[in-house]
Amino acid sequence: MQRTASRTLPLDADNATVRRLVGRLRAGESIALTDAKGKPVALLVGLRHRKAPRRGAGMKRDDWASLARRVSQRWSDGPGAVQTLSEMRR
Repeated sequence: MQRTASRTLPLDADNATVRRLVGRLRAGESIALTDAKGKPVALLVGLRHRKAPRRGAGMKRDDWASLARRVSQRWSDGPGAVQTLSEMRR
């Protein structure tokens, strides 16, 4: 099976660059390692799927409090969202 590399990287690249690029590889993506003349000598292929960022991962505490208040205002029965969240955190 012939693969086309999505990126190329010289063999003498510094470790930080190699780690950064390998860390970004998704399943099926590849990086061709090249010699000093630019000839491909190896192919690195990503095997793992990248996780999607969690929803709300960038929200700050004030954002969550504001969201909880808005949910509580629209909450129909029982304890409000703020109380429910507070109990869940215990």
